[in-house]
Amino acid sequence: MSYRKKTGGKVLDIAQIRLAAMTQIDTDKARVVDYGDVGNVLTKAVYATQITAYTALIANYNQLLDQADALKNNIETAEVKLNDMNVGILAAAAAKFGRNSNELEQLGGTRKDDRKRPVRKPKKSA
Repeated sequence: MSYRKKTGGKVLDIAQIRLAAMTQIDTDKARVVDYGDVGNVLTKAVYATQITAYTALIANYNQLLDQADALKNNIETAEVKLNDMNVGILAAAAAKFGRNSNELEQLGGTRKDDRKRPVRKPKKSA
């Protein structure tokens, strides 16, 4: 399972529509319109810069997710390999020392004599 990639979504779509409208208004008015209030400049150029910064952050975020996905795949591959080695070690110990040996128990296996045998209950007569 890969990590979910982030897209601009609705926010970026709205921003691009508004930027296009701001460009059209600036062309119609034959000047740069400032949409900000006193002390807050909000022109087409400032807005476009913010959109560019936002898309750059999303691209960086998605790149980090790609790296995390690759690392996760490497971890899963290493985990499978390690688990195969775990099973192989117990099988080799059972073959080399016997299924009832102390060495098998030291490696984390269960000796044959230590296994619990199922107790069968007699059937009741109907």
